[in-house]
Amino acid sequence: LLDMTKAPNSTLTFLSAGSSTGINGTNVTGADLIKEHVTASHYVGSAKMGIKGDAGVVVDTDTKVYGTDNLFVVDASIHPDLPTGNTQVAVMIVAEQAVSMI
Repeated sequence: LLDMTKAPNSTLTFLSAGSSTGINGTNVTGADLIKEHVTASHYVGSAKMGIKGDAGVVVDTDTKVYGTDNLFVVDASIHPDLPTGNTQVAVMIVAEQAVSMI
């Protein structure tokens, strides 16, 4: 897939038996394959960290849920956007900091 992202309009041979959404030809572009098979299934941002009052913000910079006395969130949901790498590293960094504050 890395090569396809470098040249998304290049023509590639599709080697599988077909696609769930109907790519039926044998020649598809890299962009077609990426759209068909690559997802952003790293769910983040459902309990965003940020400044109180900003849209969608749930926790402060100490991972404490606004409006509570003793509720903390330390997982991928606090990241306001998708990191460029796997979410695991970002969660580990936040967890290391949170454990020293909680």
